[in-house]
Parts: sequence; structure tokens; C-alpha cells
Amino acid sequence: MIERKIIANYFYILTTALVLFLFGSALLLWLHSIDLASKIQEQNPIILELQDQYSHDSLQMMISQMKQSLQLNEKDIELISKNDAMKMMGDDLSEQLIASGESNPFRDLILVKMKKRDPNYLESLKKILISFRMVDSIEIEHEFSKEMGSLSNRISTIMLFISIAMLVITAIIISFLVTIFLQERMDVMSVMSTLGTPVNKITEPYLKQILIYSVVSSLLAIGFISIAILLCKFISPWLYDLVELVKFFIVIFVLLILGPSLHYIMVKSQILKLLKY
Repeated sequence: MIERKIIANYFYILTTALVLFLFGSALLLWLHSIDLASKIQEQNPIILELQDQYSHDSLQMMISQMKQSLQLNEKDIELISKNDAMKMMGDDLSEQLIASGESNPFRDLILVKMKKRDPNYLESLKKILISFRMVDSIEIEHEFSKEMGSLSNRISTIMLFISIAMLVITAIIISFLVTIFLQERMDVMSVMSTLGTPVNKITEPYLKQILIYSVVSSLLAIGFISIAILLCKFISPWLYDLVELVKFFIVIFVLLILGPSLHYIMVKSQILKLLKY
């Protein structure tokens, strides 16, 4: 009998943890989908094509000014020489150029990560480029940005509805589990009620027990989400790079509040209902 109760308790904690994990995952995805377009646009760089002839000292000065004025770091600016560009295109292109007698058709490029959250970013960048006069062309994927913005809005709306649906499902499943938990203890509660024990004295031990279960379940759910995020680091690094620590902590806070709160409300209300108060 004792072993059966222990297994039932483990089952209760694990089941609650799984439903909280699903809700937390949906919530985390929704939070990240809100500004998904901006994040992807930041990964899509502005391409600056340099002139054939330019001063390397002036280039370094321009890059330095870009870093300072636009608050960029070393990873945000990448210089690709025309020789590197040739290597990236592969041996097939090199053989074609040798056969045609043409020289390297590429120019040196600068890749600058976009900062869409700053509306004055592009204007500031253009002012710097004009002052140095060593860039022939600027390539920005405007159509890509628009499409990503529209797609991001649709994904965000879908994830919002999924999060709400998962919240409702979580509440229903927890309510079902709480009902089973209390029905197994109904005989004890009925005897205590018959003896005139105050309601608070009846509910207190069960509330303490269920709150402990709910906290453990919430912590397990947070652990499952953390493992899923770490797996993304190895399976899909680009997806891992999109994860924001602040939003992850928001999910942790919500789960730690939601789990115990739902359990407290449901245990309290169902005990009163079972005892017909």
C-alpha cells in the first residue's frame, strides 16, 4: 500500500512537470517569436562593396568610426577580401575564369550586422560611408525584411494561441490530478469533518503536501526546458543563439508562480466542494 502511494506521488509530480514543461515551452517560443524578425534581420548583414583602389589606413579609420558611432563590436563587422570571395565560390569558378582569361571579378566586401531596433542605424551608417567615399554599393535585403516581418507576426499569433491552449490544458490536467489526489484521502477528511475539525485544519496538511509537489514539478519542468535549450546548442546552434536569457527567466518566474498557485486554488476549492461547505 505504501509503495503504491509512493508510485502515485511520483506519477503525480512527473505528469504535472510534463504539462508545465509543454506550457513553458510554448510560452518561451511565443516570447521569442514577438521579435523574431528583428533577430533574423540582425543575422542578415548589410553588404558593402568597396572600390577597386582604396587606402587601407582609411579603411581602418572607417571601420573604427563605424564601431564607435554604431556601437558595434568585432563580430559585427567582417572584412572579406576578393581572394577569399573567390575561394568561397569554389574551384569551378576559378577554372572558368582561367579558361576565359578574366581576372578576379570580385571586390573586397564588408559585412555589417543590421541593428533594426535602432531606426537611425542605416542613416548613421550612410553618413559614415559618404564621408570616406570608398564604398561603391550597399546591398540590403528589403524584401527579405518585409517577408520576415509578416512571417514573424503570423508565427507570434499562432504561438500566442498555442500558449493559451496549453495553459487551459495544463489547468484541466492539474484539476484532474488534484481530484484523484483528494479522493484517495476523502475518508480521512470526512471523519475529520464529522468530528467538527475546522476547515483550515483539514485543508492545511494537504495544501502543504500539494504545494511541495507543485514546486518540485515546476523545478522539473524548468530543468526539462533547460535541457531542451542545451540540446539546441549541439543540434541547431543558430537556434540556440536566438534564445534570450531574460525571456528564459520570465518563463522560470511564470512556472514557479503558476504551478503552486493553480494547485493551491484547486485543492482549496475541491476540498470545500467534496465536504460540501
